[in-house]
Amino acid sequence: VQLTGWWVLDPLIGLVVAANIVWTGFRLLRDTAEGLLDRVLPQEDQEVIASVLSRYERQGIRFHAVRTRAAGQRRFVSMHVLVPGLWTVKQAHDLSEKIEGELAGALPQSTYFIHIEPSEDPSSFEDQNLDRERKDGEA
Repeated sequence: VQLTGWWVLDPLIGLVVAANIVWTGFRLLRDTAEGLLDRVLPQEDQEVIASVLSRYERQGIRFHAVRTRAAGQRRFVSMHVLVPGLWTVKQAHDLSEKIEGELAGALPQSTYFIHIEPSEDPSSFEDQNLDRERKDGEA
């Protein structure tokens, strides 16, 4: 005010400084909250996962219920892998290890959960309701 003689300049500069403080505080709160909440992996990471899985789909292996999330700095990927029902447990396990290894190479520092299902079983395709209701007598 002393330099310019404009009485309105001091309140305007004060408003700009206050707006900057509010905006900075908002960004800090948002960034802190994002670190505490789970969120889906970025599109680029999902495309990496889809690329790896597509190589197996060409071999007749199918996937569904592919879900991703990030919690803080940790990334999680879960999926159901449909394999022929006549496969042995070892064959299915070896396949899941191979898939997990390729995913870990393409998207390191992630945790993978792979659930094997027989492709001939109709209930294997129920990925919308992962918490299936138990029938009477089931544990």
